[in-house]
Amino acid sequence: MIRRRAALGGVLGACAVGGQPAYAFNPAVVRDRALAFRKLAFSLDDSVTYTWLRGRRYGLHQGRLYPFWDMVVGTMLRVADHGGGRYDVTSISASVYTDVTSGKKIESFDNPLTGKRVKIGFFPPVPQTIGFGPEGRVDTPRGVLAGLERTAVTGPVWVEGDDVFVAGDTMLHGDLDHRPVHVNDLTTYVGRLRDVMDPKQRNPPARIIFNDLNTWPPWLEMGDIEGVYVSRAFGRKVFALGDMPALWVAEMNRLVPGIGRDPSFALSK
Repeated sequence: MIRRRAALGGVLGACAVGGQPAYAFNPAVVRDRALAFRKLAFSLDDSVTYTWLRGRRYGLHQGRLYPFWDMVVGTMLRVADHGGGRYDVTSISASVYTDVTSGKKIESFDNPLTGKRVKIGFFPPVPQTIGFGPEGRVDTPRGVLAGLERTAVTGPVWVEGDDVFVAGDTMLHGDLDHRPVHVNDLTTYVGRLRDVMDPKQRNPPARIIFNDLNTWPPWLEMGDIEGVYVSRAFGRKVFALGDMPALWVAEMNRLVPGIGRDPSFALSK
C-alpha cells in the first residue's frame, strides 16, 4: 500500500493554480525536488525570511541519552538568484541555551558524563553566504573546515495529500587537528503542495524538523568517552522579526544592536 501511494504521488500532486491546470508534481524529478526545497527552506524572491528551531541537545553514551541543555536557534536569511537553478543564501544565525529543568538562560552546564562544568561553545552571529544549485548545496568547505569532505543532498521528497516533505541534509567528514570529525545534519521541511506549485506564492510558510548526529566538539572536554552528540528540534519559517521566539529576539537585539529597527541591515554587515 505504501509503495502504491508513493507511486501515485506525482499524479495526486497535480493541482490547478489560478484556475489553470498545472503539471503533476513528481518527487523523482530534479526540477520538482529543487523547487520544493528552495520554496520551503528559503524563498524564490529576495525578501528577508526567518527560521526558528526549539530543541534539546543530548549526549548519547553506551546506548543511553543524557540531556545537556535546551536551545532556541534562529536564522535570518535572504536569497540572491543567479538563474539556471543557482542561487546564494546569505544568512545570520544565533543560538540561545537554556537549562533543561529551570528554563533559564545558561552559558555553561554540568556535563553528566564527565562531572565537569563546561562553558558551552558559542558562535557569534556573522553573515555567511552559501551557494546552491538544483541538487542542493554547491559551495566547498572554507576556513577551519577546508580539510573536510562535505556531502549535501536534497531529497528524498514525499507527498501525502497536500503535504510535501523535503529532506535537505548536509554531512561533513574528515580529520581536524588530528581528531576525527563527523557531522550529520538532517533537516526536513514540511509545507503545502499547492504552495509549492503556485507560481504566485514565492515564499510560502513551512514547518521544520531537525536532527543531528555528530562527534563530540572539543570544547566539551570528553576525553576518551565514546558517544554521539545528538539534537532533536522543531520549528517554522516565518516572515517578521516579531514572529520569532521572544528569547531569540532579545538575544539578537543584544548581539546586533539596531536589528529591531532594521532587520535587513544585519545581512549586509
